[in-house]
Amino acid sequence: MTNDSKQTRPEDRPSGRRYGLFGVSAYPQKSSLDEKQRSSMSRALSIVIVLIAAAVILLMLFSQSSPGLTVTFDTMGGSEVSSQSIPYGGTIEPPGETVRPGYVLEGWSIAPEGEALWDFEHDTVTDTLTLYAVWSPQ
Repeated sequence: MTNDSKQTRPEDRPSGRRYGLFGVSAYPQKSSLDEKQRSSMSRALSIVIVLIAAAVILLMLFSQSSPGLTVTFDTMGGSEVSSQSIPYGGTIEPPGETVRPGYVLEGWSIAPEGEALWDFEHDTVTDTLTLYAVWSPQ
């Protein structure tokens, strides 16, 4: 018996493909791809990996530089309040004080009629929106 690096099929084994447990070949098979084909496939895989990594980096940069969603405040006759830029899913900072002579500010609503007051602590921004001042007479 010689000690060469080639694996050979014992003579008493039949030729042809045979599969063992889980479809794994019982005999070592040579790859049908030559070196040039393997090299081309390796380069193609490397390019795909680089493109995916570049796409992930661009998405991360875009999400960090996104200006956010605009929230405007309609004071319904009160003093002006500045708009805010809020990231998607963020909460709004309560606006600075606004006054309207003869009225008390009850809160801010997503509807001009005043129902559904905005909860600045828990409600989150998922779209550009306007909040309307809700006033009650003094």
